[in-house]
Amino acid sequence: MKKYITLLALLMAVVINTNAQTNVLAEAKENAKVMVATNINQVMVEILTGVKVASGEVYSASKMAIGQAYDFVKKETPQVIVEFLRWKLVECCIWMGVWGSFSLALVLFAWKLSSWRKKASLSTRSDAEIAEFATIWKWIFRAAAILLLIINLGYNGMTMGKIISAPRVYIIEYVVDAINGQAPRR
Repeated sequence: MKKYITLLALLMAVVINTNAQTNVLAEAKENAKVMVATNINQVMVEILTGVKVASGEVYSASKMAIGQAYDFVKKETPQVIVEFLRWKLVECCIWMGVWGSFSLALVLFAWKLSSWRKKASLSTRSDAEIAEFATIWKWIFRAAAILLLIINLGYNGMTMGKIISAPRVYIIEYVVDAINGQAPRR
């Protein structure tokens, strides 16, 4: 019987030991789950803290850059406006020169037609027709030259006058036209 008691004691010891090991494994699994969840939470907190710090740095850098840009614009705007007005004035002068030269070329061509007409002999009918043709074209060229000169002076001359006499009005009109998507008035 002593044998049976020893066998029973050994068997119970194995069963108790197995249950103890099972409880240890279950506890280890539960502890691992808790540890992983805690680590994930800590990682998320660290990531969010890093994002918060980085966004604060981005905000302060952008705030500083905007301040510097504002200071630059405030400092340079008067000079830019003066240069813009000067350029628009030079542009008008250039166009006046171009269209004025074209008008002058038309007047000179009309004068040349007039001198050709005087040189032509009016003895034959064909010479008379050439003279009449030259006279008609002389007046057409003169009228075109005068019309171009008037349009040129009206268009570019008025712009030059506005820039010289009322530069703020010119700037305001230019900006309003640019905002409305229209070509700038002259």
